[in-house]
Amino acid sequence: MDRKHNYASPAICQQLNDLGLTDQVSAFWKVYEKECLLVSYEFDTENYYRQADGNLDFIRPCLQTIPAYTIAELELLMPDYSMSMIRGDYKINCNRYRTSDFKTSSYRIADAYALAVLDLIQNNIIIIEKANAAICQTN
Repeated sequence: MDRKHNYASPAICQQLNDLGLTDQVSAFWKVYEKECLLVSYEFDTENYYRQADGNLDFIRPCLQTIPAYTIAELELLMPDYSMSMIRGDYKINCNRYRTSDFKTSSYRIADAYALAVLDLIQNNIIIIEKANAAICQTN
């Protein structure tokens, strides 16, 4: 399995970050003109990869970096929930916090979590300061 499946998509990560979710995570998306690359320097103790990426960015500039949220980080923020798979899409339900536009269905499990967290933040069910503290404790 590709490790990208453990991370929410760049567009949803950007929305979460715009709402104030911390960017202090172990990986990030590097956005280029035609693609997004998942990057982590978590095991780069000697900074070899970071320096090599800096050289590549000089040749092909990165347009933007976006924090990449993992399933584990997003799950920490969730209240009690249930998950189901319907016709190839993962759906997350938080029955206690049912909102009218709770759209958490995605063919990618990480995106389903991210959409649920996004909806819960927008409806003031997840407090952003507490969410940031929870994520920072794990990293």
